[in-house]
Amino acid sequence: MFKKMTVTILLIGILTTGGLSIHTNELKDDSFIGCTNISQNQETNEYVKKCFKTFPKSPLGPNVIRVPDISPYDDGTYQGTLYLVSQKSSMFSITANYEGSVKKYK
Repeated sequence: MFKKMTVTILLIGILTTGGLSIHTNELKDDSFIGCTNISQNQETNEYVKKCFKTFPKSPLGPNVIRVPDISPYDDGTYQGTLYLVSQKSSMFSITANYEGSVKKYK
């Protein structure tokens, strides 16, 4: 009886953890990490930025995370669209690299 209950609890935990990882792509998290300016055109206030974003991934259960190809960028100073350049997957996360043209509006 104890074995059955332990297996049931572990199974529910694995399914719940896997289910949570599926929905990470639906979160509206627009925060980028490590953004740098690659080039700039001061006449048009246009900058090319390179950023990366980390998506959490569960080591247990199914990991069906869809990394968006296009992501809006707005940090209060620059605004634009960044495009997926590459992505790297590890056991606990997916790191996506984005590049794109943004305009300085403040």
